Amino acid sequence: LAITCEGTIDQFEKAFKTTIDAYAVDALFAPEAFVGGNAEFIAPSAPLQLPADIAPDVIDVSGLETYTRPMPRMALTPTQTRGLYGGAAIYGGSPTMRGEGRTIAISSFDGYRLTNVPLYISYYGLPTPAGGANSNIHEVKIGGGLGTGTAAGEADLDIQMVIGMAPLCEFYIYDSNNDLNGCLAREVSDNLADVISESYGWNLSATTYNAAHNNHLSMTAQGITYMCASGDSGTTLTPYTYPDYDPEVLMVGGSVAVVNGSNARTSEVGWSGSGGGWVANTATFNKLPSWQKGTGVPTTVNYRLVPDIALHANGGTTGAYPYYYNGSRTTAYSGTSFSSPVFAGLLGIGQQKLISLGGLPANGAGKRRMGRIQDVLYAQNGRSDVWYDITSGSNGTLLSAVNGSTTSSAHAGWDFVTGWGAINMDAFIATQAPRSEEHTSELQSRQYLVCRLLLE
Repeated sequence: LAITCEGTIDQFEKAFKTTIDAYAVDALFAPEAFVGGNAEFIAPSAPLQLPADIAPDVIDVSGLETYTRPMPRMALTPTQTRGLYGGAAIYGGSPTMRGEGRTIAISSFDGYRLTNVPLYISYYGLPTPAGGANSNIHEVKIGGGLGTGTAAGEADLDIQMVIGMAPLCEFYIYDSNNDLNGCLAREVSDNLADVISESYGWNLSATTYNAAHNNHLSMTAQGITYMCASGDSGTTLTPYTYPDYDPEVLMVGGSVAVVNGSNARTSEVGWSGSGGGWVANTATFNKLPSWQKGTGVPTTVNYRLVPDIALHANGGTTGAYPYYYNGSRTTAYSGTSFSSPVFAGLLGIGQQKLISLGGLPANGAGKRRMGRIQDVLYAQNGRSDVWYDITSGSNGTLLSAVNGSTTSSAHAGWDFVTGWGAINMDAFIATQAPRSEEHTSELQSRQYLVCRLLLE
């Protein structure tokens, strides 16, 4: 079935009637080429030719080019991610929408280096604002912050995941010295961000989590959409349980996705580490929210249930998404810490499109925002044009039996592994867009016709 051989370039050129030349890819014009190939390589300049008597029996001749190199399929690039979750049509549409006019923030409690961001932007060929890379990034220090301290990777990935989806947004880093309520209170006071992502779990006293909840209530009143990673230990949410039990925070779980060469989904399953289940504490707000209902949502557990949605979060040893850490590109990390900021960036460009369609009317403060988005997501009840229902994968054992089983497994409808599953952002925005006058007129004409038919 296979014949292996070695020879000189001259011998192979003569054997296959071609020439083998050296090439180089220009990063400026083809940034994505580096994802699947080597920057400098050799390859035949013309199709290979074989003797007519053996050509029908030869399926492939490999080894004559050095461009192709393996790329882990589950370490998703920004382009692949937008293709997977319905952001490509928004980002690359006409006009393009890359986050302009939207303000996105992260709550950060880790060191980071903004020098990594231009490296990330350059590698993936992302657009930069008029002032250049990082000119749209703003740092807000709380208690001196931790940004200049030792970087552990969390903040760097949070920053880059948002920038990968919405590179031209106004981006704020609320850099706090491990003071959750100080950070949340400053975000409320500033009232700048339309969307905020957090990638941390907290073990809080009752007084502290009640204060945090009040801050999140204030954000909801301001129209801010706040989201957080649901955790990376499956149904073992303790002891770092907050904000999993806060109904004002969208909880983003994890999946394992594979895409093809067209950046379309080949498969997506629940990740075993996806934070899910519930926290059985006595917080007065830790009750099943009125909006948390739909196909698959248990009605017998009177606690806030998580997660609400899920995005790609694990690539095994290859990591979930490449990003720059301490000046070098890495694919060594996985976790829902990726899912949340990726969704924040996608929601940012989604809101931008919705505003362009006449949606998101300004609130009393002149802000055009979605606010607590959970109400809208659950009201859709997993509609198939918006949600990819993930029905395989498990993440552990629940605190008590639900529907006769304590095993947490993905299934049709909502589940404790992936919530409603994976969103198609473009399709979701279409469901939120106001009806055009032409469409309204058409509906009125149809109603008039029906009335005439009834009368006749």
